[in-house]
Amino acid sequence: AHEERWLRNCWTADSAELRNLLEIATLIVRCARSRRESRGLHHTLDHPWRNNERFLRDTVVRIPRP
Repeated sequence: AHEERWLRNCWTADSAELRNLLEIATLIVRCARSRRESRGLHHTLDHPWRNNERFLRDTVVRIPRP
């Protein structure tokens, strides 16, 4: 039973890397959707112009942990 549980929860380097990539992709999409401007490849029809005064800085996101 213990070995079976370990095999189910065992992370390989590849699966950990995939998990990290998915988490980063989710954050990128969340940041892009929260912007009220267009910048680079993140172009929105609702806000077609850049807003340097409000958005020309780094975006910091925190992931809520369970």
